[in-house]
Amino acid sequence: MNQSCFICGAAMATGRTPHYLRCSSCGHEVLSDGQQQGFIVNDPVTYEDTNKRTGLDRFKRSVLKQVAKGHEITLADIGSATGRFLFQNKDIIEEGWGVEVTPEALEFSRKTLGLNVVENAKELPPNLSVVTAWHSLEHIPERELLSVIENVASKLKQDGHFIISVPNADSNQYQWYGTSYAYYDMPNHLHQFTNTSLDLIMGNAGFQRTGNISSSQYNHFGHIQSILNVLTNSHNYLYYQLKRKQGSRNLFLDAANLLFLPVALCIGTLLTAFDLLKPQKQGVITACYQHTT
Repeated sequence: MNQSCFICGAAMATGRTPHYLRCSSCGHEVLSDGQQQGFIVNDPVTYEDTNKRTGLDRFKRSVLKQVAKGHEITLADIGSATGRFLFQNKDIIEEGWGVEVTPEALEFSRKTLGLNVVENAKELPPNLSVVTAWHSLEHIPERELLSVIENVASKLKQDGHFIISVPNADSNQYQWYGTSYAYYDMPNHLHQFTNTSLDLIMGNAGFQRTGNISSSQYNHFGHIQSILNVLTNSHNYLYYQLKRKQGSRNLFLDAANLLFLPVALCIGTLLTAFDLLKPQKQGVITACYQHTT
């Protein structure tokens, strides 16, 4: 594997955990075993679930409306999965497109929901006003990631906006919990970004950060699930069972999660409030970039 950072060119060394290499300059982490595209769907592939609006769905909608500021929205969602975000916001999106590579999600979003979904960002139409990437960039191999961002830049209007949310490799959560960090999703996450590395990779494509968005919903979940991971000596068992419907049931872990959940909720809520004092250290980076060149 290349021992220099694909973003800034600095030397790479072993990261905070043996599964990742960390850049000595920008702090970006890449999976040490290689950059192979994974295929993952976080949401159940059903119309009923896609139509169900959660607190996280409402958060994403509020961010979109805040960034659009009442203007007409022509939007592309990178890593659109089942098409949930596009489908739930079709009432405020004039024209919406998705980019997705997972076959199951592609078929569902196209045939069941009737959405415009392509497999490559090169196929997106021009003059988009907003592009979103809700926890998708960390799944894209290095070369393809650079290509996606460059293609987005070519499809956005001048002064168009790119909303990005990714795990934060400089977060308190990653420092405190290590491999129990809820967003430590190895081998599905090929990258772990820092604010510095994200700004560099976006700046190289002609983007400038215009706003930092509080990620309290992501941050709160991250603390709660990470604490459960530590207490139950498992990794994201509750999340995988409830969200991804993944993995076999374990009665011991069911009981342990039920027992420790009130403790994790209390401690996680306090730590989420503490993280508000240092937004750069939140478990997730959510930022808005503007296409300037």
